[in-house]
Amino acid sequence: MCCTQGVPCGCSWRRRAFTLIELLVVVAIIALLIGILLPSLSKARESAKKVKTQALMKEIGNGLEVFRTDNEADLKGQNYPSSHCGDDPTEAGAAFQMFGTQLLVRYLMGKDLQGYVAPRTVPRSYWDAELDWQQKGWYDKPGDPDFPAGATAAFARCGPYITADAVKVKAPKDLPGFNHSSTDPKDTNLLMIDTFEMPILYYAADSRYADVPNANIATTKYLASTDPNIPGMGYPGIYNFGDNALLTGGWACACAPSGLCSCDHFDPPNLGGSSDPNASWFPEGWVDEAPDWTTAVSTMGNSFPYFIMNKTAFDSTPTDRKTVQPVRKDNFILLSPGKDGRFGTTDDITNFQ
Repeated sequence: MCCTQGVPCGCSWRRRAFTLIELLVVVAIIALLIGILLPSLSKARESAKKVKTQALMKEIGNGLEVFRTDNEADLKGQNYPSSHCGDDPTEAGAAFQMFGTQLLVRYLMGKDLQGYVAPRTVPRSYWDAELDWQQKGWYDKPGDPDFPAGATAAFARCGPYITADAVKVKAPKDLPGFNHSSTDPKDTNLLMIDTFEMPILYYAADSRYADVPNANIATTKYLASTDPNIPGMGYPGIYNFGDNALLTGGWACACAPSGLCSCDHFDPPNLGGSSDPNASWFPEGWVDEAPDWTTAVSTMGNSFPYFIMNKTAFDSTPTDRKTVQPVRKDNFILLSPGKDGRFGTTDDITNFQ
């Protein structure tokens, strides 16, 4: 009898198949490994997106630094360009058309993402006489219907201070779950998007109060009259929750004509927030009178002031000398809601973490 190579003589050889039980065991082991690995991979992806968002915030910050160097004359004494919500001077009307996150795009990229038209560079003869529409046609080209009469060339641009390939932009109406779909400028003016496809908010500190001892950490409101038609004047503070109220909620009362904002509920329209007053970033009891910041802010963990409080400085001072100060009190805050789309939760991403 001939012996097959590798098989001893006198031995028969045949291929042995897996039994059904063995196959099921292998499948179960593979399923178990997948169940163990998938959460880890998901967390790794989320961590990578967070790192990318923090890197994007650094780029935005660098752009703001260059912007303020180039446009110091347009800052009106502030350290950084204002985030205060209000009128869009390139659009007709005086409604709340722009908020902090949208102003960030306007400053760093311009209305058409081709650069910013600095007011200091435009002769007064090309400022429109209609109130709240002074920059009519500034981003247009010669021949366009709204292009300023007498101008022969498109206006010079500054920047862009961050390029379109470095950051993604969207209109609020295109955000997931955002119910607005009108042509209203507040719904169509672009804002910056993080790696989770969520908006990045911009809050600029009011540098007039940055060095004032015991200055309010954030603006609050009070009613100047019992007449509901008279807006609250507010207690001014270093930061202003209402600057991004289109996305944080309470925008209808966010910006009073006095230039001071009020801060009611943290209630994103459809980004996952709650209308429950108990979830407010500015608890109801704080908006009616000037608060005792040292006591209130340090104990109200669900508030906007607590979120931006410099907790390290607060914890390191003796009890009898504790004061409440915001982080980056003469600077600016960038804020992303992270994966869950809700501002004020533990997965938020900021430029001060």
